[in-house]
Amino acid sequence: MMKMKIALLSVMAILMVGFVGCEGKSGNRQLKEAAAIHEEMLVKYDSIYHALIDKREEIEARMESLNAEKQSANKSMLRSIEKSIDILEGWEESLVGVPGYDFEHLHDHGDDSHHHKHARENDDMLRGMSDKEVLELQKALRGRLNEVAVEIGNLMDTIEKYEQRG
Repeated sequence: MMKMKIALLSVMAILMVGFVGCEGKSGNRQLKEAAAIHEEMLVKYDSIYHALIDKREEIEARMESLNAEKQSANKSMLRSIEKSIDILEGWEESLVGVPGYDFEHLHDHGDDSHHHKHARENDDMLRGMSDKEVLELQKALRGRLNEVAVEIGNLMDTIEKYEQRG
């Protein structure tokens, strides 16, 4: 009889934990996915940012050795790179976190070192959002970053083609 009570209590406990666990896991799964998307975006942002900075430094280093016509073309490239950096940083300023997850990145690149931590005022908009809405927001931010990445990729391709001709 005692074994039966223990078995029955064990089954009930397992069912309760399973029920509560399923309830939490659904939302938790969505937040985990949102956090994974967020981390993916930060890595992509870093990669694009560093590629732009590297290209800018490369162009700046060769400017003095160029004739006036090539200097003019390279100045135009530098302006386009600066505009791309501004667009990328604008995207980063719109970034929001994921509740329960802390993200912090240090961008260290010579004279252009800076520390990025989410602007917490953006995170205020997360209050009252469901886990699903947080996930959808991260997906939308990823979509915008992908659009920016395509634009910057096109710029980098154009610069590379110009450099190959030169």
